[in-house]
Amino acid sequence: MLGLKLIGTVIVFFIQIVAAVLRKFLQLFHKAFPTTFKLPEAPLKQTWTNATLQPYRSIADPLADECYRILLQEHNGHFPTGFDILKEIEKRAIQEQVEKPPNAPFLKFYNETHTVPDWVDFARIERGRIWYTKVGFPGGAFVLTAASLVQSYGAAKGSKVLTETGRLNDDVVKRVFETGDFVHKILKPNGLKINGSGHEATLRVRLLHSAIRYYLLSRKKGWDSEHLGVPINQEDLMGTITLFTTVLIGGVSRLGYQFDAEEIEDYVHLWRWVGYLIGVREEALPTSWKETCYLAFAIKEHQWSPDEDSKKLVQALYNSLHLRWKYFYLPSQFWQQFSRSLMGPEYADDLGIKPTDTFWETWYLLFSALIKLQSFSHHYLPLCSWMTVTIGQFFWTVFMNIGLAGRSVDFKMKQY
Repeated sequence: MLGLKLIGTVIVFFIQIVAAVLRKFLQLFHKAFPTTFKLPEAPLKQTWTNATLQPYRSIADPLADECYRILLQEHNGHFPTGFDILKEIEKRAIQEQVEKPPNAPFLKFYNETHTVPDWVDFARIERGRIWYTKVGFPGGAFVLTAASLVQSYGAAKGSKVLTETGRLNDDVVKRVFETGDFVHKILKPNGLKINGSGHEATLRVRLLHSAIRYYLLSRKKGWDSEHLGVPINQEDLMGTITLFTTVLIGGVSRLGYQFDAEEIEDYVHLWRWVGYLIGVREEALPTSWKETCYLAFAIKEHQWSPDEDSKKLVQALYNSLHLRWKYFYLPSQFWQQFSRSLMGPEYADDLGIKPTDTFWETWYLLFSALIKLQSFSHHYLPLCSWMTVTIGQFFWTVFMNIGLAGRSVDFKMKQY
């Protein structure tokens, strides 16, 4: 028995020595090949301030909400099994086009979401899609989970929607995969063209938001709109767009991925179109990378106020991810270290994300080194770039199929 303990002690000591040597090597590697990308500094005069953002907390999505309300009331507050709200809206739009009623909300919704504004450039959207496919596996997937999603919990007023509906308490990974399916559909080839997979998925998410707003505002418990703003309001939607742009781009750059300015602009343009489709007012949509960063700075200044519910959401995420075979089979300590490294210790501390030991920091450094090597191959080895896009598309398809276990995502709210 004593011999086994001695062997175990020697093995642990050996692992610690190897980890220390590897850690030192990785530190030297990152010092020799530093990350050069930096977010733009906030301008001296902000377009967006607390005063200009606050009114957007009182604005939801009137057109989509009206369509949802009319259909729900016609069905006495409960849709039958298999009822497709989006298809019904399209059907009603055709009727209104013929009958020409004075209001015609369904036709207005259809025309708004099926008419492409002049500023939309699908060639740029395609380039933005390809860029994400290159960085999305594995770096982007990890950043969206450990940084974008976690950081969203820090906006306590907006994240109250999650705690009040239980959408991220029951099975967090299930909901993460549903979001992943949404991203997967909008990033398919031609996915964001009219009636493409991403176009349809975005409209279904928009109507899901209407369903959640209706539920929260009409329930007996009520909703504190004066303090929280209306559920899933315009500022919350704008903030979500920045999570998929500034946080994602900043995150993969911190991991070590280098890219051209034009690639970033094209990716931001993609999300400008998604934001328009999901119901963000056109004047509130940033038109460039710098504008997106300025908007992100302003929203964080206005809304970053993590509370106990925020910390509970974070821990629920880590607990659900812990050794989950469908999601990379990694321990919670790994995800905590990734969050701290990507978000920075100040924001991590605000969310109750405690430092891990040097073992997991070494894993982060190793992962970051691999991303830098991947970035190098993209820029200097064209065949590797093509292979990464192909592998990335294959990865997302397989990953979603495994995670959803063959279940199709309809983006419907459960009925209460």
